[in-house]
Amino acid sequence: MASCLAPVAHSARPGQPLLPSGVEFRRPPQGPGQGTQTGVRRPHQSAAVRRRREDAQAGRLRDRRRVSARSAGRGGTRDRVRGRGGCAPVTTWISWHVHRHQGQDRLLTESIAPLIRAVRDDGLADRAFILRYWDGGPHVRLRLRATSPAAQAALGSRVPAELRRWCREHPSERTMCAEEYALLRNRIGDIASAAELVSDGSVVRAAYSPEHQRYGYGTALAACEEHFDDSTRIGLDVLAANPAAATRLSLVVLILVGFLAARGSRSGLDWAQCVQAAGSPAAVRLDLARVTSLLERPPMPVVRFSRSLEQLEAVLRTSGDDYRPSTLGFGGVSFEVTGARDPIATLDICIHLFANRIGVTMPAELTLRASLAQALLADTKADA
Repeated sequence: MASCLAPVAHSARPGQPLLPSGVEFRRPPQGPGQGTQTGVRRPHQSAAVRRRREDAQAGRLRDRRRVSARSAGRGGTRDRVRGRGGCAPVTTWISWHVHRHQGQDRLLTESIAPLIRAVRDDGLADRAFILRYWDGGPHVRLRLRATSPAAQAALGSRVPAELRRWCREHPSERTMCAEEYALLRNRIGDIASAAELVSDGSVVRAAYSPEHQRYGYGTALAACEEHFDDSTRIGLDVLAANPAAATRLSLVVLILVGFLAARGSRSGLDWAQCVQAAGSPAAVRLDLARVTSLLERPPMPVVRFSRSLEQLEAVLRTSGDDYRPSTLGFGGVSFEVTGARDPIATLDICIHLFANRIGVTMPAELTLRASLAQALLADTKADA
């Protein structure tokens, strides 16, 4: 175990290969909207894991309703974040859902990335992040933090106009139909999911309601949003090179192994056991020795992301009442935390969000994590 999860140096070498020859990836079956977070089948899970997942889902729904109620009470504009110690003013976030049923990489690299750079350069926004999502149909969620009320007004007219123009000029080659969306919603949705499919090319203004249960309030939430901005910058840089699917998966593997290595072999073993208990199938073969050798000189996206994650962890551990660590990570995995302030589950979700941003689908990521867990457990038995 120590040979696979020993701490590694964060240096990079130009041209370093991302995918070791000993790592083989087999693409999992894709559903409608390939390249987005769609076509997801829930893996078999134990009753305990299902209960934890359902409790967490119910908690997030209650949290969204509380935030919506507070927003409605202030005329519908959220311009303050309520911490456990009171309210503090924050700069306003503004959000759109850009419905793109196919070819989201192209939307991100040709339209959204240049738009983010432009509004930053013009002083209209100082933070931005994106997510791919399925609710209402495959789409990209773009969130910008306006620098002033005037900037917010300017963004409110400029951003949707530019996005709609690009979508009109570059319609998706394949679109999802209502029947496909209904099947998808029945498979992975909940009572809060959109009932109807939104048409391809639509740009919809949407409220941004932070998941306080997961990311906290005040300084903790601000640190998470800063990390989302970092993660988005890194992800868009990765996409600009038009990477192969195996390269994207390789980046996620390296980030996960480096993250677990930094926390010690016990954390790696606990994580692997939790992932295995969640029931996702392992369908790829990983050579941990080769993965570990790559981490001696990791590619620059791994270096940048790991550094941002370390900075986020430092803030979360010292955020006091602004942050209460969750124990539920990606895929319904419940973590055994090492201390009252351990943010491992939140950091695990952040790794998942980076995978999302670079176009790794949920089925592929679940398979990848299960395969890594299987390799870690097999290596532990071999060392015993």
